[in-house]
Amino acid sequence: MKLDKKIYHLARLLIDIRPKISKYNWTLYELEIRAFISEFIENAEQEPMVLYESIHKRKPSKEFIDKVIKAIEAEALYNNMEEAKRNMLLSIYHYNPNSNKNYFLELTKNAINNPEITNPLRYQLEIYLSEINEQASYRAGISQFYVPSAANVHDFLYRCLEDICASLTVGHIKNKDDKEQIAYFEKLLEVMRIFQVDEPELNLLKELVTLNIYKHKDSYIQVLNLLEKVELKISASSLRNCFLTTINVLYIQYNSWGLTQHHILQLFQLMVTKVQSEFYTNLSIQTIKNLATLCIRYDSKEWFDEVFAENKISHLGSEIGMTLRLCDAKFAFAAKDYQRVLDILITYKTFDVFQDLELRRLQVMSFYEMGERVLVDNYLNAFKVYIHRNETINQVYKESNNNFMRFLNRLNKTIDIKKAESILFEINQTERIAEKQWITSKANELLTKLREEK
Repeated sequence: MKLDKKIYHLARLLIDIRPKISKYNWTLYELEIRAFISEFIENAEQEPMVLYESIHKRKPSKEFIDKVIKAIEAEALYNNMEEAKRNMLLSIYHYNPNSNKNYFLELTKNAINNPEITNPLRYQLEIYLSEINEQASYRAGISQFYVPSAANVHDFLYRCLEDICASLTVGHIKNKDDKEQIAYFEKLLEVMRIFQVDEPELNLLKELVTLNIYKHKDSYIQVLNLLEKVELKISASSLRNCFLTTINVLYIQYNSWGLTQHHILQLFQLMVTKVQSEFYTNLSIQTIKNLATLCIRYDSKEWFDEVFAENKISHLGSEIGMTLRLCDAKFAFAAKDYQRVLDILITYKTFDVFQDLELRRLQVMSFYEMGERVLVDNYLNAFKVYIHRNETINQVYKESNNNFMRFLNRLNKTIDIKKAESILFEINQTERIAEKQWITSKANELLTKLREEK
C-alpha cells in the first residue's frame, strides 16, 4: 500500500525508536496504523473532539479505523491508559461510534463505577458515554459544552437542557417512544444526581422536559409551582419559552387532567406578569387569536384590552394591528353587537387566507343572527365561489368551511321539524365543521323554535 510522505516518515520514525520491532513482523499496512496512532498521541493535550476533527479530515476507511481501535485496545485496559491514548480512543469512537461499541461502553461503565475516581473525572466519563449513545446531532452538541470540572456544571446542564426545551417546541421530542432523545435526557439527569444539583432554574427545565415526554399532571404541577412561586435567575426570553412550552402541553392535556381552558388563560396571565415586555417579542398571530377566544369564553375582555393597549403594540406592525381588529369583531359578536361586527369588518383588510375565512364567516354569522336571510344567501354564494377559486386553501380547511356553509344554508331555509332534526343529527355526526359550536347552537335553537310554534 502506498503511503503519503508524512505517514511514511512517521512509520520510519516508529521503526527507529523500536529496535526490536522486527520480532512483531508488522506489515506495511500495520506500520501505517502505528504511525497514524503515533501522530496523534504526540499531542497529548488535545481533547477528543479536536482529534476527531483531524481524523475526519483524513476520511479513513472503516476497516482502517477498526484496526486502529484494536491496536489501541491492545496497549492496555481503558482504566490504565495515559490521557493521550484515552483521548485518541474516544476521538475514534466519535468518528465511528458503532465500531466495538459494547467493549468501550463496558470499559467506561467500569470506570464510572470505580469509587476511587473523582467527581470531575467521573463526570467526564459520563459525558463520553452519553456522547456515544446519542444521535449524531446531540453528540456534536455536547462536545461544544464539554465540562472538565464541577465548577461550571451548572452552565453546561443549563445549556443542554435549554437546547432540549427548544427542540420540544418543534417536535423533536414528541413522547416516551423517542428512545434516543430520552436516553440523552436521562444521562443529563444522572449528571445532576452525581453533582447533587438542586437549583430552581435547572429543576424547571428538567420538569419541563419530563412534562413534554410523559405528559404527567404531577410534572405540570411542579412546573407551575416553579413558574409561580420561585424567583428564577434566567432571562426573560428563556422564561417566556418555558411558559409557551407549558401552555402547548396544557392545550393538549387539560381535559384528561380534569382541568379547563381557564387554566390556560391563567397561565397566559401569569406569563404576561412575569416576562412583561418580553411577551411581545416574536408574538404570533395565532397566540393573539387564542387569547381572544379564551378571554371571550371567560369574560376577560378588560384584561385583553389592557395587554394589547395601543401604547404596547404600536411597534409590532400592521399585521398585528389587523389581527386585533378581527379580535375586536369577535368580542362584538360575543356581545351580540352584530352591527358593530359588520362596521369593523367592512373596512377590514386581510393579509392572509385564514384571516379572510374568519372574516367571511363572521359576516355571514352576523347576518344570520340579525335575521337577514336574503343577505345570508348572497354571502354564502360569494363564499362558495371564493373557496372554489382559491387554490391556496388546503383540503382540510376547504372541507370544514364547505360544511359550515352547507349546514348554515340549510338552517337558513328550513321550516320543517323533521328536516331540522335531520340537520342537527348530521352536524353531530360530522367531524370537520368550522364554527361547529355556533352551528350546533343555531340548529338547537331552530328546532326548539319550530317545536314551540307547532
